[in-house]
Amino acid sequence: PALNIAISISYSLGVYQNNVRMVRSSIYVRGVL
Repeated sequence: PALNIAISISYSLGVYQNNVRMVRSSIYVRGVL
C-alpha cells in the first residue's frame, strides 16, 4: 500500500496548492475591488 500512500500524499498536496491559489486569487480580487 506504499503506492496508495504516495498517491494520497500527492493528491492532498495538490488540493492544498489549489486552496492556496484560490485564497490568493480571492485576496487579489478583494484588493482590486
